[in-house]
Amino acid sequence: MDVFLLLFLLLCLIGVKLAPRGTLFNGDRLERSHTVALRGLLSILIVLDHSSLLTGCGHSVIVLKRAGPYVVALFYALSSYGLLASYIKNGYTLKGYWKKRVQGTIIPYLLLYAAAVLIRLLIKEAVSVKEILLSFVNGHPLIPYSWFILTIVGFYLIFYLSALLAKRDLDLLLALVSFAVFVSVFVLKKLGFEDFWFNAAWGIPLGLVWQRFYRSITSAFQRHPWVYLTVTGLTALWWILIAEYFFWFGYLARLCSTLSVSVFALLLMCKFRIGNPILRFFGKISLEIYLIHGLLVFILKNLIAPERQPYLFVSLLLAGTILLSWLFHTGYSRMIRTIRRHDDKQA
Repeated sequence: MDVFLLLFLLLCLIGVKLAPRGTLFNGDRLERSHTVALRGLLSILIVLDHSSLLTGCGHSVIVLKRAGPYVVALFYALSSYGLLASYIKNGYTLKGYWKKRVQGTIIPYLLLYAAAVLIRLLIKEAVSVKEILLSFVNGHPLIPYSWFILTIVGFYLIFYLSALLAKRDLDLLLALVSFAVFVSVFVLKKLGFEDFWFNAAWGIPLGLVWQRFYRSITSAFQRHPWVYLTVTGLTALWWILIAEYFFWFGYLARLCSTLSVSVFALLLMCKFRIGNPILRFFGKISLEIYLIHGLLVFILKNLIAPERQPYLFVSLLLAGTILLSWLFHTGYSRMIRTIRRHDDKQA
């Protein structure tokens, strides 16, 4: 895992640019090309994180196996930031809201879920209709690690209902979403869901707050960027140590650590630009990477022992995930474009 992580970190450094003194790269808003590249970085980190848990080899495992909640929290923050930005841009209307979510997230997930069912049937693993339906709500989805997609869909519903109630009142919208997240965390915890289902959930309201007060945040940050980065970086490190190594304060420590890391990363984006086209490519297929790597983990574990052949396992997982994600994304995008052209002609 050390070799794969080192190569990935070197890739991330290619094309990184520092904003000139007194300026920021994202003064008015987070640029889409920038957030896409960051999503690409995070998606590969997720694959490496899960690989480290399976192989258990290398000095970097101790870091990678703890990276999941921080990566997910930042994913949540970027998703909620973009959702609120889109809502404001559309004039505080929800027209076409579910069409975009269904086409962009739900249908790809269901298609790959069907592939997961087919794979299980091909290897003669019994799976009933009841088991398939329950897997969406019992905390054990058939696609490994795809709980993240289920939580995102849940957030889409929370945001939609909150926006209906709040209308144009953004502060009320933030309050409603935050309350709903709190209730969701409480319910999932009481139902016995594993911690990863909810330990990064507060990245969602963070992204909304970041969008709501973005200009105020960047205006203050621009005056003393290195002071803010130092303070937030040290704060993030402090809470990471408490949450991961001293195990103090339980869920509160996890909440503070994930939020402080996300704040540090979001501020870092204002001063540094990720200019790597490879990471932007990964970002465009980040949803597929997240889903397909889970399917490949299930397949490869039946063929290769990860702890005995770590290099082969991780190499096949990374290469297969990227290739299949690109093929699925390309084919699905063409299908959606064809359907849209047909609808336009009918109209």
